[in-house]
Amino acid sequence: MLLHRGPEEQGTTSLLPHVFCGHRRLSIIGLTDSQQPMLSYDKRYLLTYNGEIYNFHTLREKLKYKWQFRTRGDTEVLLAGLICEGMDFIPKLEGMWAFALWDQQEKKLLLSRDRLGQKPLYYTLSDQKKSIVCCSELPPLLHALNKKQSVDNASLADFMRYGYCLPGFTFYKNINELRAGYNLIWQENKETITKSYWKIRPSFGEFNSSKETAKEQLETLFSESVKKRMIADVDVGAFLSGGIDSSLITSYANTFHPGTIKTFTIGFKQKSYDETAFALKVAQHIGTEHYVEQINEFKVSTLCELIFYHAGQPFGDASLLPTAKVSQLASQHVKVVLSGDGGDEFFSGYQHYQAMALLRWYSRLPQSLRRGLASLISAIPESSKNHSASLLKKAQLFIRAMDRMKFEQPYVASLMFDPLEMESLLPDIHQRSHSSKIFAAEYEVKDIARMMFMDATVYLPQDILCKVDRASMAHSIEARAPFLDHKLVEFAFSLPISWHRNCCSGKVMLKKTFSNRLPAVIWRRRKQGFAVPLGSWFKGELGNDLRKMNEEIDSPVKKEYVEDMLAKHISKKQDNGMKLWRIYVYYKWLNYQLSGD
Repeated sequence: MLLHRGPEEQGTTSLLPHVFCGHRRLSIIGLTDSQQPMLSYDKRYLLTYNGEIYNFHTLREKLKYKWQFRTRGDTEVLLAGLICEGMDFIPKLEGMWAFALWDQQEKKLLLSRDRLGQKPLYYTLSDQKKSIVCCSELPPLLHALNKKQSVDNASLADFMRYGYCLPGFTFYKNINELRAGYNLIWQENKETITKSYWKIRPSFGEFNSSKETAKEQLETLFSESVKKRMIADVDVGAFLSGGIDSSLITSYANTFHPGTIKTFTIGFKQKSYDETAFALKVAQHIGTEHYVEQINEFKVSTLCELIFYHAGQPFGDASLLPTAKVSQLASQHVKVVLSGDGGDEFFSGYQHYQAMALLRWYSRLPQSLRRGLASLISAIPESSKNHSASLLKKAQLFIRAMDRMKFEQPYVASLMFDPLEMESLLPDIHQRSHSSKIFAAEYEVKDIARMMFMDATVYLPQDILCKVDRASMAHSIEARAPFLDHKLVEFAFSLPISWHRNCCSGKVMLKKTFSNRLPAVIWRRRKQGFAVPLGSWFKGELGNDLRKMNEEIDSPVKKEYVEDMLAKHISKKQDNGMKLWRIYVYYKWLNYQLSGD
């Protein structure tokens, strides 16, 4: 069930009395050695590991006086470091990982996940804590448990609010996610310990030098981050949307590539959703070997495969589909791709940050004027265009965001359904949530600073990185994200907010630092995002499919409310495409669960 994550090799090891470890390998570094699971010389320690340690050469040099290396890859470096230095070795790692280390002598298991959550890791404990099962994806874990799992209704409610399960939780009551930046220690009949070894610290304004110095440091950190992620014994390419983040990464990656880097873009028939023209302009400017493919229709089978066999639970971000498509395209040419994930969170690129800034101005207007504007804009039929191509759509989204933001305090993540809508959608469980358990109260941050911090700790790992990992690994390619270098992250969050944003836009530091690297049109273009034309899809067969499932499936969802949303969408009174998508995905998953497949 994990063949897609490692099509080249498989390995299994059993240690008496009850330890079994399996691994699938996608060979990137050390192609002819570094087989896993990897045993230590004395057979005391057993390691299985998914990911890449970019600084493994440096770590190996420091360990060579303590350890006799047999392989060239990063797996043995990780094993040697953990044995020689214990858990103190983990903060020295630079990269992305999820690993399990078994100590046969102490009968102790150590799990660890990278700082920002690029690589997934799930686990479940038996009722008496006498056993633990862990895996990189949910479907094999569910298969190993071999019994139907109870749904966590708090996670169902959170999914409808946010589009994903919150950190540490899954759709299943007895299955947990190891949070980003955490270790876990398990021993039979002992209390399981989970502890953070690294956290994002919102230290905005602590940088104590000039903007010019900041620009120099940013350029150095970013350049080094891209260079480290080019380390591979196979060809490395790049996703290229034509946005700032992917374009910057491609620009630097081409500098470090021994030949011409390959780039990959997905387009849509609907022009307001299509970015291929911008991507082509960047590809020509940099001189890449560029590949493009277009999504012409929605295939239910593609969604079902990704949800059932890769995510293993409902996932509400529809851009999972084009991400899988561009991954499929890239897999025909390379085994590693660079992606622009993290640029918006750490350099203040999202439009809801701008909405928060505009809220201060909007809230000063007389209440009667605000009501009049809202009524006027809301009365106009909604367009199904992407918001980047429609001023009316922007205005409608802004009015809706203003109404919603009063429910987002304190901010955890952007809401799709506000509390009143949640009560209509899930009347029996609408108040349930895991949100109170995820925010570190020691950080007193407000407004845009809080939004950036929470998006980095919640939205980034639970949505963006989950999406990219499942979509890329579904097609057996590895995605690496230079903006997620932890030194770069710490630097970005030390700068004053005013250096990240001006009155009209974000990513100011990126623009000031790298303005000469990209065509001017790329810096000027409106932020578009990797959006999908859900509005038009639900006016066709997708809407019919949703209506049928809504009539047939019994669930906590109120059928009449769904039918009303769908009717208003089809009649163009409201663009409910994104809301309907959440329900559609949930119904598809629930139908699969009820079928017993």
